[in-house]
Amino acid sequence: MIETDLVLQLGNDELIDLTTSNPLGISGIEDIAPFEIALAAADGYCREFVPAIEVSALAITEDIVWPSTADTAC
Repeated sequence: MIETDLVLQLGNDELIDLTTSNPLGISGIEDIAPFEIALAAADGYCREFVPAIEVSALAITEDIVWPSTADTAC
């Protein structure tokens, strides 16, 4: 069992200063990871498990992940 003082919920005041690239805000733990880190993680995953996919060739940008027209959370 994890001690309760080691668990933080995204809505906790201790996390109020967190920022995200997601224009909809932080709704899940994945929103805390900077876009560049998430992209690097996807690249590392694909190189190891799906070598036929070259992430850099996909030209993924923040605008693709979070379109500027997004106005509701998924």
